This record gives sequence, structure tokens and C-alpha cells, in this order.
Amino acid sequence: MKKLILGLLLLVFIQGEANSQQDTLIFSNEIEMGNYIYWQLDPQYYDSALLNRSVSSLPALYRQIGGDNSQIMSTEDWLLIYSDLALSCYDTTLMPTISNMALRINDFFIYHELNYNDLTQPFGLVIQNINMIDTVNWSNGNLNIVDGQAISNVPQNTLYSKKLIKSAAILEFYPDNGYPTGYLKYDSSFIIKSDDIVLQSIKIDVDDGNGFQDFGTSNPLISYNRSKDSTVASAFIIYELNNNIYQDTIQFYLTTKSNQLPTRGKSDKWDDTMEGVSFLSGNNLEYDVGIKYGCGNNGKIRRPIIISCAYRPPIQKFSLNKYWNQFNVGGVFDSYVALGYDVIFIKDKPGNQSLEVAGSELAELIKHINILKKNNYPNEDWENVVIGYSMGGQKARYALMKLEKDHMEYGGMHHHTKLYIPFDSPHHGANIPLFTQATYKAFKNTNVMAAVANNSLIDAASRDMGLYSIYNSSELSSSGWFSKDLIPHPDQAAVNYQNELKNNFQHAYTNSTDTRKTFPSFSRNIAVSMGSYKDDYNTKWGLNPGKKLFRQHAPDIFYVPYLGFKYGFVNRSLFASKYSSSSPQPSFKRNDFYLFFGVPIYIRKLYNFQEHYEWDMAQGGYKTMFYDGATGGAVTILRLGGAGFGTRHYKKETSFMPLVSALAINPTIWEHNDLYFNLQDEGLMYQKYNYDPSQDKSDLFGYPHLGHPTDHFDITPFEAVYADDFNWDHIVMGNTLNDYLNGDQSYFNQLRDFLNDEVEGHIVPLQNKVIGENHVQNSSYEYKAWYKSRDQVIIGNKVTPKTDPGDYIIEQTGNITVYGGQSVLIKSGFHAKPGSTFHAFIAGPSECYGDYAKSGSSDSSDDDNENTTKTHTEKPSISQDLQIKLIPNPNSGNFTFEVNQANPKGTLYVYGLDGKLYYQQAVNQPQTKLNISLKNGLYLVMYQTGTEMKTTKLIIN
Repeated sequence: MKKLILGLLLLVFIQGEANSQQDTLIFSNEIEMGNYIYWQLDPQYYDSALLNRSVSSLPALYRQIGGDNSQIMSTEDWLLIYSDLALSCYDTTLMPTISNMALRINDFFIYHELNYNDLTQPFGLVIQNINMIDTVNWSNGNLNIVDGQAISNVPQNTLYSKKLIKSAAILEFYPDNGYPTGYLKYDSSFIIKSDDIVLQSIKIDVDDGNGFQDFGTSNPLISYNRSKDSTVASAFIIYELNNNIYQDTIQFYLTTKSNQLPTRGKSDKWDDTMEGVSFLSGNNLEYDVGIKYGCGNNGKIRRPIIISCAYRPPIQKFSLNKYWNQFNVGGVFDSYVALGYDVIFIKDKPGNQSLEVAGSELAELIKHINILKKNNYPNEDWENVVIGYSMGGQKARYALMKLEKDHMEYGGMHHHTKLYIPFDSPHHGANIPLFTQATYKAFKNTNVMAAVANNSLIDAASRDMGLYSIYNSSELSSSGWFSKDLIPHPDQAAVNYQNELKNNFQHAYTNSTDTRKTFPSFSRNIAVSMGSYKDDYNTKWGLNPGKKLFRQHAPDIFYVPYLGFKYGFVNRSLFASKYSSSSPQPSFKRNDFYLFFGVPIYIRKLYNFQEHYEWDMAQGGYKTMFYDGATGGAVTILRLGGAGFGTRHYKKETSFMPLVSALAINPTIWEHNDLYFNLQDEGLMYQKYNYDPSQDKSDLFGYPHLGHPTDHFDITPFEAVYADDFNWDHIVMGNTLNDYLNGDQSYFNQLRDFLNDEVEGHIVPLQNKVIGENHVQNSSYEYKAWYKSRDQVIIGNKVTPKTDPGDYIIEQTGNITVYGGQSVLIKSGFHAKPGSTFHAFIAGPSECYGDYAKSGSSDSSDDDNENTTKTHTEKPSISQDLQIKLIPNPNSGNFTFEVNQANPKGTLYVYGLDGKLYYQQAVNQPQTKLNISLKNGLYLVMYQTGTEMKTTKLIIN
């Protein structure tokens, strides 16, 4: 239930005579206003806690004032009731302030992040005997208003009466967390009672059939099942008040959004026993590590895919199973495991540590994994794949660059990583809308939810990542309106972090002439954006810079028992931020009006911003929580005030991770309210060499150098970028499926296939790399790497559009082994220098890709006994360049297959993206007409001779 801030208590409009002045009183917040109005009343007579000082009229609270205690309490109810009661205290030692309670909550989760691997949630109890002024005192003239202050005309001890307020709740902020079981924790920090109450005992019934259990210091943990939503628990309390013993039962929601995960089989469980990984000391950082071992790897790390997870404040606890299900889009991780890769999820605790600390510790963990895989399989040399989600991509970037620097200059361990994939990562900074920051800052001292949210904007990770922050800005007050004209800047921590990336990690083989110098040099770098490659938010949702997003403009007139009629008027607005170099632009406006015994009272606050990029409405992965999502959203907090309703001028989303940041596009290309950057039109989404701009554009992903062969790295540092035609919820793509696409998992197929093709495709091309430059220049050092394809490994100068054309060279310190599923094809541009080592194998079909490699003659074999090639020449044999074509393509299934050979002798295969064979036919002529019945979609056509194989895509429409 939403809290309704319906006016300052006792701001009563009474018809007739009132002893008051008519000067307008202006305040910047409710605490300031409450202190001014009631400071003439002596706190000793109301025990320093007066409910009338509170700024809200929360229904959950006032139902209890009226004697109704039947409401089932939620986390939100508890927090809001606590906010009201905390604001009622003149002496803040009686109850922690709202900000201090937020810190207590944060500290609880930090402690349990570092000491428990399970879901531990605090139990909150409020039982307060509070004071309030009855309306009759105003009607009888016992109180007057003089200069806007309440003055007593009778002995003050006659003004107040007592009311008992009770609330119990589980303080769970992120219930959709993937844990099947939780533990309710007793912590005295969240047992809030007045001094005149003696709490004798608490018993809890978690609705598991076992009835009430003792709960307190002697039994501080009670387990509960999270298998269903809306489980109602009960707290039975016995307490003493005024020498009388009372008993009460308070109901509360134990689960609200449990989202139980499907049951997993024994073979599919996590193994979290990797020795030496559960704890890394030195920086107050620990890890939970979950491993799904690859097929055929015998429960030992062999071919690591290392997953670095996203930002996570301490109050947000996620299980490893939750991460797996959240990120396993289209079953991509399942496919990796089936191919023989070990998928290793890393959950660092706390998940909001600085990027420098988290990145450094991730570097140590990568080194540890490298040691383990070498110990497990000493005769194999598979390279790593590192994938980082959101902030996890930043940590991985830092770790890989640090390892390269340490290796090249100090002889440290090589990261031995072939592929770095940041998944919607904030390379130019995370976009936290300015109106959101302003809202949290404005309400952090009067709303616990705002205070908790505010804490998550000022922790170490947020300071490193935030694009702009208002927290360090100079606040310039103008007369009367308490307005703040702010010029937002990155936090100094963010500036320091970016400077370290630019300046501290360069080494002898850094690409110093392009923007890749701030990214790993010895791995292939590709990036994924959750934003559309073409749609901006103005076109899609009608959201534009400066647009009013939310408005409350309503009278505030209602009746509360014991308190009488209230009168006021609220005017609150949020605006999408807008770039302006000359004048401040509004982002947050609050202009509340109340009439207190004829005295006009205003709470006014304005936040205006200038000189910053507008990213709120740009292309990119979106987040609903900053608008009107779960507890703590900026609009939700505003809706907790005034008449409790407003007009929303937006369509749910705001860009959280702009495409320009996720793909590290040079921000000078896109700024000053220019919110549109079409990747396809800009030449960043082509897939072929010798491309035809009218035919070969991709609407899924692209290799940018094709469209920008000379200035590609002036635009983005990535060799491949992914963005499709849909806007997705930032890294939580399943939410978008449920909200808009009826849960259709097929929308993930393209992303899954793109990632699979990059990690280990049907064809694995090796091009434009010098093995021997990618390590410390020490004559005793040998760089070893193994590569595997599902069908073919192909090596040469111009064999793939995935990277710039260039020779593949193995220096004498290189030792390379390749496994082709069907063949290994060596073309012009392959050089194995004297002293180098090169082995080629044919690894035929098998249940587990890793265990049943079948040795055979590769296209570069020198017919030695091992069917390998120990090369001492720079000119291996070169196969003829085979070409195939489909005419026309796309088609309905009726097309001509063309091959550039006079007397072809091969077989044509048509596969689905799921790996299923739909058609095959022998081909013995240059052109073959085909008419195949296939459903609309994308297929893979493979043509194989005795020594060569070629593939192309078939589009059926």
C-alpha cells in the first residue's frame, strides 16, 4: 500500500477568528517546519515525542490511531511508520534519525554479506506509546498560533493523550533473489519501543505448520520457506505497559515476491568448493564462487569462462542460482557447459566495493584460476573468456589491464585470456538521472526509503562509476525559493578511476594511437548493449530532454479521526534533464502550500542543472526503478506526498546504461541533446568483407572496422558490437520478456548465437595477431594457447570480418594447438616462425567436445607420426579459396546454390541455429537448384569437400 503524504498534521484550516499573523513562512523541509511550529511547546510534557510533529498522514498509522490493528504489515509499511515516528521525536536519542536507521540497515547487510552465505533478513518491530494533541484542544482555544508557532494557553501537561502504535515486518528490500530458504534474524537495532514499554517476549509463526517459536537473543534465527508468494507470518508479543501485561499478535508478509527457481538435478548443481577462492584477504572483500563444470572435464577447471557480476548494494542479496537464471539468456551458459567450458560465477561481497579494489582482487582470482587449470590439465593450454555484467565489466576491464601491466613490466602472471566481453557496462560512466539524485537527496532526512536509496548513490562503487553526481556540487541558494542551481560533475573518485585507466596501465604493446589503450591489449574485446541500435527514446516513448516526467498539482483536504480536517496544496514535478551551457534547466521542483490557522506555510525546493550531457532519454538499456518501479523509486517517493496521486508523463523507462557508454562510443560524437546514434547508419553493423552498404547491413551485431576501416577506433574500441532492434531492461532481460514480449525466449536466440560464435563458433578464424608480442619479452617465456571449432579452424590474413585484416604470426616463443571439428584450413597470411610450435588436429563429433578429440590429418600436416606440425618454415601449404553463394537470399526456400569450382565434389548441409540438420545433398556441379520446405528464420548452409568447408547464412521469409 502506498503511503499518502496528505499534509502536515494539525495544519488545520478553521473558519473564524484566529490569533495569528499573516506573514508567509517558507521552509526547505518538513523537519525545519516542524521544529519551528512546535519549538515553544516544552518537550518534557510529551516525553520529547509528539506525533503532531510528523509530516505525514500515513493510513497504516492512522488506522491504528482509530483502533484498527488488522492490517498485514509489509517492509514498506514498517519503514514508513518508522519515518513518521522518528520525525515526531524532538530528542533524536529516543529513536535513531531516518538517516541513521538507513545506516543501521545497511550495516546489517554488510555484516551478513561478509559472514553468511545464506539469505539472512532482519526482523523489525515497532511498539511505541506516543503522544498527540487532540483536535479538541484547538477547538477549545487551548492552543493558539502566534507568528506561525503553537502557543499553549493551558498547562501543557493537559494537552496530550497517548496512542499505541504497533508494526512488525521482515526488512527484505529485494525479495526476488533466488533463495529457496531464508533466515529471519533477531537484531535489537530494529526492535523500536518507547521507554515506558518492557518487551518480555517475542514468538514467531512462519506458517510452516510448526506454530509459534521463541525468538530473541537465545534463539536469534528462524528459517522459513520462500516457495510461495504472499506468505503471512505472525509475531506474538508480550509486553508490560503501566504495570499491566498485554499480549498482541501482529501479522506481516514473510514473502512477497519469492520467484522460486525450478528444481535442479544433482548433476546441475553448483560446485562452490574451489580451494582458496572463498576468501581473499587484504581489502575487506570476499567471494562466493559457483562453478558449473564443462562436459567431460571431470569436475575440474579446464576451460574457464569467468563471470564478473554486477553492482549490488549490501541490502540486495542474490543467490548464484538467481544470477545463472538471470544471465543465462537463450540458454547461452548451458551451451557453454555442453561444449566443455567451465562457467565460473563470481559474487564479490560486498558488491559495492570500489572498482580499484574489486578489480585488483578479480585479477588475483584470475591468476588463481590459471594455476588451478594448469594443475588439473598440465598438458593443455585453453585460454580464458571473461564476461562482465554492468559494473562487472568495469571490474574485469581493470583486472585484465592490471595483469597485462604487471606481466609486461614486472614479469607477473599473464592473464591468458582470449576474449573480454563487457555486457552493458558503463565505460563512460553509469547514468543515474539527476532528478533521481535530487529526489533522494531532498527526502533522505524525512523518508527511510529515500535514505536507503541515497546510501547506494554515495558508496565506493557508485562514486567510481557515476557519470555525474550532485553530491559534490556547489549548492548556490537564491533568495526565498531555496533553489539549487547545480553544475554536476563526476565524483572525484570517478575522475581518478578514469585517469588510472588512461595513464597507469599502458605498456610496451598498448595500442597508444587509438582508444583501445584503455582496454586490454592481449585479448579480443567485444561489447553488448541492451539498447536498440536505432531507436531513441523520443521516437519510441515521446521522452525528450526537459520533458516533464511527473506532476502532482492537487488540493490536500481530508479528515483524520482525532486530528480533524487538514488543508493544503501540493505542486511537485520531475523533469528529464537537459543540456544547457547558458542557463540552469529544472530537474526537481517541490512547492507545497499549507494554511496553518491562517498562516500561509510553504515548503519550496528547486534543483536546476546545467552543463552536462543529457543521457536520461538516450538510447540504451532502461531501468524502471528510477521512475515508478519498486520501493524507493523517485516517483514513488513523490507519490507518498500530497493527495497521493499525480500525472505521469512517460512510458515507464529511462535510459540507465546509454548505448554510447555500453559500446564506449566516443561521447563527442553524441552530446548536447543529440540523442540519436544509429549504429547501422554509422557503419558499425556490417558483417562481411567487401560489403555492399545496401545489402550487408546487420540488424543484430556488427564488426565496426568494416564501415570505418580508417577511423573505427576513433569511434569505439571494440572489434564487435551487439545491439538489436529492441530496448531491454539493463542486464535483466527477462523483465522485458515478461512486460512486453509474452515471455517468448526466442528473442534471446540472436544474442545467444552471437556470444556462442565469439566464444567458440562453427568456424573459428585466427587473423591479425602476433603470438610472441602478447607476452613479456623474455627468451625463456613461451606463450601456449589452444583453439577449437565446432567445424573448422581457418587461419590467414583475411579470413574473417571479425577483426582487421592482418597476418597470423607465431613467433619462436609461441606454441599454438588448434582443433577443427571437421577441418583446419590454412590460407595466405599464416606464418610460423623458425622455432615456433604449431599443432593441428581434427576433432570429430562427440558427446562431449573436450574428451573425444580425434586426431587426423590437418590441412597443414607434415605427415609426422603425431599428425601434428612442428613448423620451421614461414610458408605452409595454402588451400584454394573456396567460395559459395545463394541466389537469391533471402528467399522462400527456392534458390540456387552456386560454388566457384568447375567439377565440385562435396556435400551441402542446411542446419538450424539449434544445431539440427534439416537437409543435405551431394553437389557435383557449379549450380544446383534447390526447393526446401523450411519455416521462416535464419539457417546455416555448410558446403564440405574432402579438404575444405565453407558456410553461409540462409534467410527464409
